Amino acid sequence: MQRVRLPTIIATFAVATAAITCVRTPVSANQGISRDAAFGTNGRIDLGDTFLIEPANDVRVQSNGSLLVMNTKTPSTFIRRLSSGGASDATFGASGTLTLTGQPPNGPFNVVAWHLPTSPTAPLAVVRSTAIEGSYAVSRFTANGAVDNSFGTNGTVTATFVDGFSWSFVGLVRLSDGSFLVTAVGNAGADFTEMIHITSTGSVDAAFGTGGVAKFPQFAGKVAGLTTDQRVVFSVVGDFGAFSKVARVSSAGVFDSSYGTAGLAAVPAIGDQHQMFVQPDGSVVVAARTFNGGGMSVSRLAATGATDMSFGVAGTVQFDFAGLYLGSTSDEAVGPISVQAAPGNRLVVFCRTPVGAAGAAMLLLDGTLDASFGVGGRAVISSDLDLAAGTTDTAGGLLSLGLAAGRMVLQHSTDRMPWPPVSPPPANFQVRTERLLDTVGVSATWTPVPNPDPEVVDGYHRVTLTRITDGVTMMSQLVDGDVVGLNNVRHGSYRFAVNAGNSYTEGTPAVQSITVPRWNRTVTPLNPRRVVDSRPTGATDDGQYEGMGQLAAGSTTVVHLWGRGGVDTDAIAAGINVTAVSPTANGFVTVYPCNAPRPLASNINYIAGTTVAGASIATIDPTGGVCVYTSAATHLLIDITSEFVLTTHYTTLTPARLADSRPTGTTIDGISAAMGRLGPGSTTVVRLGGRGSLPPHPEAVAITMTAVAPESNGFMSVFPCSAVRPNVANLNFTSGRTTSNSTLAVPDANGDICVYTSAAAHLVLDASGALVGEAAYSTAAAGRLIDTRPNGATVDGLYQGAGMLPSGTTTVLRVGGRGNVAADAVAASLNISAVAPVASGFVTVWRCDLERPNTSNINFAVGRTIANSAVATLDDQGDVCVYNSAPTQLVIDVNGAFTSDGF
Repeated sequence: MQRVRLPTIIATFAVATAAITCVRTPVSANQGISRDAAFGTNGRIDLGDTFLIEPANDVRVQSNGSLLVMNTKTPSTFIRRLSSGGASDATFGASGTLTLTGQPPNGPFNVVAWHLPTSPTAPLAVVRSTAIEGSYAVSRFTANGAVDNSFGTNGTVTATFVDGFSWSFVGLVRLSDGSFLVTAVGNAGADFTEMIHITSTGSVDAAFGTGGVAKFPQFAGKVAGLTTDQRVVFSVVGDFGAFSKVARVSSAGVFDSSYGTAGLAAVPAIGDQHQMFVQPDGSVVVAARTFNGGGMSVSRLAATGATDMSFGVAGTVQFDFAGLYLGSTSDEAVGPISVQAAPGNRLVVFCRTPVGAAGAAMLLLDGTLDASFGVGGRAVISSDLDLAAGTTDTAGGLLSLGLAAGRMVLQHSTDRMPWPPVSPPPANFQVRTERLLDTVGVSATWTPVPNPDPEVVDGYHRVTLTRITDGVTMMSQLVDGDVVGLNNVRHGSYRFAVNAGNSYTEGTPAVQSITVPRWNRTVTPLNPRRVVDSRPTGATDDGQYEGMGQLAAGSTTVVHLWGRGGVDTDAIAAGINVTAVSPTANGFVTVYPCNAPRPLASNINYIAGTTVAGASIATIDPTGGVCVYTSAATHLLIDITSEFVLTTHYTTLTPARLADSRPTGTTIDGISAAMGRLGPGSTTVVRLGGRGSLPPHPEAVAITMTAVAPESNGFMSVFPCSAVRPNVANLNFTSGRTTSNSTLAVPDANGDICVYTSAAAHLVLDASGALVGEAAYSTAAAGRLIDTRPNGATVDGLYQGAGMLPSGTTTVLRVGGRGNVAADAVAASLNISAVAPVASGFVTVWRCDLERPNTSNINFAVGRTIANSAVATLDDQGDVCVYNSAPTQLVIDVNGAFTSDGF
């Protein structure tokens, strides 16, 4: 399956010969924004040059109202300065124009990055191409456009990136001391970024990085700006141009360890063609085009790198432009141009739309759309305001715009094309599904039909995948190849469409319907969803089972799961996380299928007034529900994390007690009953295979283990008796507190597991299901993945000793390929511990390529170490994201991993 990287529109879309026009429009509170009659002629200035859309196009509004305008006519780039009224400023360059010439070895443009200042007295700078591959020249000019001979040699310094660079991803930023930082992505889009520091006098700073070059392997990014303490912030780009992280680099050219996790901070929303803006307080605003239909997302990270939860919803606001352009229902934004500060403590996001107009959204500082701007905070501004609705529009569209004193300045082409376009659909259109290592994939191939009008069909195709059952668009993106591949597609019926068109427009689609089959997986992970929240303000994914009040002591609640939170109607079991909130007395929760008697087992044990969570795999009855028994009055939360279906290797059981060391303890068959308190440092053998409904040799068993009345703080570990005890914990307990946790335990060849306890405690162990056959679950992966404590140690020395995690921290944790975890592992059984938290809070674990869900894996109290387990899905990089709402130390162990053969 071919993977297609999305094109960067401004760098790849060529427009026919046209004139560059600057249009100045006032920012008004209605959709019908008019031109500023005091600017040029009727609000417009025609600069009169033919051009191609290239990287070197920009417009900057300076603080005195003058404009700096940059555009390209191969092989030259022009920078002009205009007065606030639009007149050419003859004191700049030669009669108002600074002309830059030259030709790079690998492209038609000669300027790839620039510093156009907002201050009318600050110098200009550009990164120019040279005739040598991988080499560049930084040229500095005075505020009036003259060569600054005090910089380098005759105003220019030349340097070379160690590994070459891609001309489409070069950035330039000016530091407060007058020096410059040049950044570039590796040649041909390789996964590394290099930075070179140029001093204010025009020499390479050899003290920066290594010999003057700082290299960041495995990260492709571009510079965004500076924080107030002169730390450099740049974006980190993932596959398909997907925005994933923000990086902060110190003045020495290394990742700033005080920012995010080891210098990297995850952005909660995923998108492409992103732009960033560093606010005065050091927070970073990120705008990106989303992948689910072409809308926009804007996220904000605090100065520490943590997601700013006060911004939008969980740090992100999303919007589109549906219905705002000439009555069109199009909701798309081709890509953001910039994020800027706006008057009145606001943010403005500028972007392109498919019809070549400008999209603008005004946000308040809390992330809400400013209803006083445009229509509900959004406006679409045609780049040719004389056009009648539904007739024609500009083909070149918006190149860039600036904002100052309540005025927008648009730079665009005045070339026109038909609207809507007429284009034939692709011929020989075929769609197929296939099983990849860990996912279901969808591929489409086609042969484009030639079109005589190159302005209508230029090689680009819009592909969409829509779920037929509910009409949800799973993806919509522009590609420039004949093949598109999609991974992580769930089973079901879909509509796949391909439109022949160009970068801004679409024609008649070719459509095929496909069915994605269900594969014989052990378990299907789901993005965690909340399905029960009894609190007065409780909210669930679908509005059911919310706000119904505290569950009474001794009550049994029937909870329907089929069709909720992603659980299919043939699921036989579900991975759940159960949380008891503010119980009125000590007690326990038991979850079981409603068509069976309540078993002698528990899923969590709680103490009066203490919020406690526990994970387990719950068997679903034939009607699609589970019964939840609470022995003492408590509020209850239930989150769904995964499902097991009839075709899987998972066998459900009525929960059965297999060990109970208490003097009055009983088990399903009398084995491992009443054997007395387990001593400190002891290892106890518990037979699993062949007991109750368990097969003689299960591959793994879903168990809930409980430490009862421990004499001191400690932990328990579960492992096959034929293996060496790993340095992991499955259950962490506190002196005198009864504590439960669940895990998948792998027996040895005899069907036995070993239970190690570091402190004396009674043991209660219940089983609820088993993996049989080729389930591809392995405990050889067991090991510690993160330990932030000062003396913390992990399997490979990564993620250790970082210290207390601040409130609102999201940690991107690599799981796949570490220790003995297979590089192609697709899920892992984790034990997550919050150690010595300084405030009450919670921890949420999810795959990083999805939004953080409204769920929790652990709920912790001040000073109390608490743990819980989770079967967590890994993203394509082998990562999970871990969010902590309050300051805490964090310890995470992997107890086993699923590989693709059985997942």
